[in-house]
Amino acid sequence: MDAALEAAAIRYADSISARIAEAALPARFKAEISAISVGTARDGNNVVTVTYRSRTLVVNGYNRNYTPVIGHSVICEHLDAQIFIAYSPVGQP
Repeated sequence: MDAALEAAAIRYADSISARIAEAALPARFKAEISAISVGTARDGNNVVTVTYRSRTLVVNGYNRNYTPVIGHSVICEHLDAQIFIAYSPVGQP
């Protein structure tokens, strides 16, 4: 592949990746917990960050019975511009 064609292919792939990253969040999506700030929430609980399609998103809340763990896959709900962890599926193959 010549250099001009390769550069064009890279620019095109980058533009597609950027459009995917900027797309609106769906109402429900699967993400992975990427960071936890222990005890930094207003109520003294943990602030959780998830990654969805290379986007880093701060979670606004999660169920009291759930203990977030980095690397867990979680189902998130996007409601009124806020993100909540709905649940963490178990028994995933």
